[in-house]
Amino acid sequence: GQGIQGELAKLKRGAVDDIHRYAQPNASYSVFELINGRCTALKWGIATHLRHLD
Repeated sequence: GQGIQGELAKLKRGAVDDIHRYAQPNASYSVFELINGRCTALKWGIATHLRHLD
């Protein structure tokens, strides 16, 4: 969510000013791994069951 967007902005740019650049579309998700200061995206997908909620 927005917490991950903020962390990505800080890691990439050193500030959260560009948080919008790291926003994901609605109903998407990411799985990250952080080892020895290196952040790797392991998986990205769309939670299709959430796209149809009212």
